[in-house]
Amino acid sequence: VLADVLPMALPGGWSSPVITALGVRRPSISDLVEDLAHVTQPPRWWHELYAALELAVPAGPDRDALGALPVPLADGSVVPGPRATALPTADTPTADLSVLGIRMVHRDAAHPLLAILGAVPATPAALLDQPRVRAAVETSYDEEDPGPVAEAVLSLVAAAQVDPGERPWLADLA
Repeated sequence: VLADVLPMALPGGWSSPVITALGVRRPSISDLVEDLAHVTQPPRWWHELYAALELAVPAGPDRDALGALPVPLADGSVVPGPRATALPTADTPTADLSVLGIRMVHRDAAHPLLAILGAVPATPAALLDQPRVRAAVETSYDEEDPGPVAEAVLSLVAAAQVDPGERPWLADLA
């Protein structure tokens, strides 16, 4: 997976004694993560990388170092690390939720490793219960164009199958 973006990377099958005998410096996982911060690839490539890293990096300090891996978001941006991101589930709406302050991982990049590293599964009900969503609802009348906020919130309400009166604060939506 790394061959195209880090041409100096050695094949995975090379043993440490050989590398050490040749005097080749073996970069740490932290070094790798730092190098990846400058890589621009499509979301599907990142998914493949996460899958490879899940297999190659055991739990412990090395895996903890993966916490700063770049993560592509649904809005096209990339953030350093999966903490405070939302992993889409099968029932997560495809509407743009970034207007609600939700940092949704791009569906093509989503991988279980991101949950291990701190991303939260984005079920519609869990997203509705986030304080930032409630704050967006409460301030929706202050928006110049409340349409995008209303569309995002209503997509969550529909996906979560909210019963009338279940979340009374939704009545404040512009």
